[in-house]
Amino acid sequence: MKTLVVRPGALGDTILTLPLLNTIARQDPTGVLAYLGARAYLPLLPAHIKARPIDDVSSLWLFDESLENAAPSDFMFDIAYLILHSPGPAERNLIRSGTKAVKIVSPQGDQDKHIVAVLHQHAGLPQPPRVTALSHIAPMKKLSAVWLHPGSGGPRKCAPLSLFVSLSKLLHRHYKLPSVVTASEQDAFLTREPEWESLLELPGNRVLMNRPILEICGELGGAVLFVGNDSGIAHLAAGLGVKSLLFFCQTDPRRWAPWAPPDQVRALDCRRQPPNIEYIWDELCALMDISTTSGAPG
Repeated sequence: MKTLVVRPGALGDTILTLPLLNTIARQDPTGVLAYLGARAYLPLLPAHIKARPIDDVSSLWLFDESLENAAPSDFMFDIAYLILHSPGPAERNLIRSGTKAVKIVSPQGDQDKHIVAVLHQHAGLPQPPRVTALSHIAPMKKLSAVWLHPGSGGPRKCAPLSLFVSLSKLLHRHYKLPSVVTASEQDAFLTREPEWESLLELPGNRVLMNRPILEICGELGGAVLFVGNDSGIAHLAAGLGVKSLLFFCQTDPRRWAPWAPPDQVRALDCRRQPPNIEYIWDELCALMDISTTSGAPG
């Protein structure tokens, strides 16, 4: 079988699609599996998946209403799964290119179900176990550090920056763990807050920004702990097997938390009331299996 999966989207969307790709590969281990997605995140895919950039001129034909752009000569599949909010002409153009069957896998559905479960349900495939999605990417080295990502593309999805400062202080004071701090271009608002400088002034803390995705994986994958909001980087950390404490301030963790083993991720629902530092510290200690008495806030 030759199978295609089309999934444009950001970093988190790409990582949340990996379980579906793995399910397809397990069901047809000798088949050919291709993926059409965002160029920036294609390096995250396992080597056996034939990846193509959807954000490239060579992919314009797929969404062409006029039928003027021809499909590549090798773009014929037995089945294609389209994970699109608005499939538009893509289904028609795939059939025109010689693809035998097209299945629309809507990312909409039961809002109480995890998106990975929804995608599998709409694809007609069995729900997979929760495993680390990026286990094929090895870290460059082990870090005696905590990775902090206080951003998430906008203020409404972010826990207060002061919480990250407090956690970093506690981890350094009680366990001598410095922090690697990262933020994206969309998180520029954080650098204007006074707490940002307070975070960077802590002993051993450093900033890591604007690096290639595999370079980030190489360092992040060796971190002791990840603390952040609901973001693509959070899914990256969980996918690499890093224990993660995550704040969901706008989105529902039942649907959007990383698809990872339960003992690896603490997804805190902060939509109604921001958690205080005592509660966060208790959750962090439970996640890391350390005593709260030796490192209680105060």
